[in-house]
Amino acid sequence: MPIYEYYCTQCKTRFQHLARQFDAPTPTCPQCGSQEVEKLISTVNMNTSNSGGHPKNQPKPSHPGSYSNLLKHGSTQDIVHAIKTDKSIKKVG
Repeated sequence: MPIYEYYCTQCKTRFQHLARQFDAPTPTCPQCGSQEVEKLISTVNMNTSNSGGHPKNQPKPSHPGSYSNLLKHGSTQDIVHAIKTDKSIKKVG
């Protein structure tokens, strides 16, 4: 399940949304409810390892919303868990 970043042009809020399907509709802003949101370009992580393994016990993000290390080295399960437990991210949908 891809995680997309969005920016609300009304209240200037930046937020993340976990898409449960490829063609999921654009979410509304969790802060103000506006539908005027833009999808941001984010980094992509591709695992090219043939081992099939992934690092265990990934460090927590350095601050809320900072998942760059986890996105580079974590499994999908690790990323989903981090997002579900991050209280600074408002769930959409």
